[in-house]
Parts: sequence; structure tokens; C-alpha cells
Amino acid sequence: MFDCEAVLIPGEGRLGEIFHYVNGKFDCHQRVYKISGFYGVAAKFVLYAMQHSFKHHALENTSKATVDSIRLSTLTEYSFFLPKEQKEQSDVACLFTKLDFSIVLHQRLH
Repeated sequence: MFDCEAVLIPGEGRLGEIFHYVNGKFDCHQRVYKISGFYGVAAKFVLYAMQHSFKHHALENTSKATVDSIRLSTLTEYSFFLPKEQKEQSDVACLFTKLDFSIVLHQRLH
């Protein structure tokens, strides 16, 4: 059981397509990676950055077995552009959160 802010990523199947942002209590099971301890980095910015570019990186570094899977090194070797100021990171994340909400709302109406 955890009680923190985190981004969760499954280690198998649909690599780079499924991400979960949590802030509070949650449980994490085997084959799910938990990214946490966001010191000086906006967690939601990390979420959106990974949604944008992690899939390509993960598929290039997949471990082939019965299903595609990632190892810890796939996460630790992943890099992305990060604005220096945490406020700017939070502002960008807020913009994408609002955009996601608008898209979901629009899809429900049509």
C-alpha cells in the first residue's frame, strides 16, 4: 500500500499506451512500475511527457517474451525535455489536463 503522488505504468502489454496518475492511497502489484518522489518536478508533467514519447522508446527497448515487456532499465534510460521551472511544468500539465477534460466532454456529447 502506498500513499503518495505517482505515475503507474504496466510492465507488460500495450507498452507506452497505459499510464495512471495517482495522488493518495493506492496499491501496486507485480509488473507495474511506480514512478514517484517528484522533487522539483511536476508529476503530471512527467505523465504527459511519457504519454507523448515513451511508447517509441519502450518499443525500441522491449524484452521479447510471450508479450512485450519493459525492464527497469527501459525507464531509467528514458529521457525527455523538462522545463527548468516547476511552475512552467505545472502550467503545461494544467493545460493538457484541461484539454483532456474538454476532449472527454466533447466525446460524450457526440
